[in-house]
Parts: sequence; C-alpha cells; structure tokens
Amino acid sequence: MADKIIIQHKNIICVEGKDEVAFLEAFLEYCGIQNVQIINFQGKDNFKKSTENLLFLPNFEIVEKIILIRDADFGENASENAFKSLQNALSKAGFPCPIKQKQWTENATNKIQTAIYIMPNEGAEGMLENLCLESIKPEQMKCIEMYLACMPEKPDNKNIPKAKIQVFLAAKKEPIYSLGTAAKRKFWDFENNIFQDLKNLLKNL
Repeated sequence: MADKIIIQHKNIICVEGKDEVAFLEAFLEYCGIQNVQIINFQGKDNFKKSTENLLFLPNFEIVEKIILIRDADFGENASENAFKSLQNALSKAGFPCPIKQKQWTENATNKIQTAIYIMPNEGAEGMLENLCLESIKPEQMKCIEMYLACMPEKPDNKNIPKAKIQVFLAAKKEPIYSLGTAAKRKFWDFENNIFQDLKNLLKNL
C-alpha cells in the first residue's frame, strides 16, 4: 500500500488491484453513492499487512466503515478460505470482524463497522471477471464460448474467465483490454441481479 495515502472519507473500501478500483468507482457512481474512498492493497497477499497499516494513515480517526473485497480464486472451499483470510486480517489489526460474508458487524460506540465481500459471490470460486461475465447476455456468451472452443490453444482453467472477458471487450466498437475501464464505459449491465448483493452491501455506506 502506498505510503502517501491520506484518508479523505469516513467510508473506505480496500481491494486487491487497479481493475477493482476502477470497477467500484463506476459501480458506486451507478448506485449514487458518494463519500467513499477506495484503497488499492496491490494484491490479495497484502491484505493482512495493509489492513494493519490502515491504522497509521493520516486522518484514519475519521473512518467509520471499512469493507474488504477480494477474489475467491479457485480450489476447494475457495470462497470460505478467502473469507477466513480477511477475517484474520481484520482481527490481527484489532478491528471488529463480521461472522458472515456481506454482513456488517454490529454498530458499537466508538467502534468501526466492517464487512467482507468475496467475489464473485458467496460460496462460488472465481473472481471479479466471473461476476462481470454473469451480466453478459446469454446469446453473446454463447458466441464467446464458441470462439474459445474453436481455438487450437486453450487457456488454463483459472484463466478462462479472463480470456472470456478479453474476447468480449475485443468485440467492442472501440476495443479495450481493462475490465475496470469497461465498467467506466458502461459495458457491464449493472442492472443485472448478479450485482444485487454487492449493491445491497454498498448502500449501507
């Protein structure tokens, strides 16, 4: 986490990369939510140290709510393991810890409230890419899958969501390669119910 970060808002969201920052900036704007600061922890492996370091950022005393957001990634119990990892990060830093994903801690006097969101959704393996893919129309997804199926070289299973995102973005009138930039250009259908859980959580900021 960059040393020059200064807390500017009472609500902060901590994420693992720049695509997540851009995606959430666009999503918050869509939701009409303001006065939120997004902090890039620059990798899921940095959450433990960076969560502790929040305490030492200038103006941290104004913070009232913190959301930690990261990908589940892949493997057995991926979502639950990612959730436990962020619980540990909060506990190590001395913050109150939610007992369930997408649920705020109890509001107590002089205590910060925290919440955890694991992408794409609770219980599912994957990442932000999987969440966005769920918002693509079925007929378009069929074309994407047909394209990948006919290619002689296939991506590893864990990279398939990223490959599908790139195929989708490459077919735009002005192709781009960043999921976050795509969010700012309104390429993802934020009206889709797949985003409802994230919307509900953020509306409590």
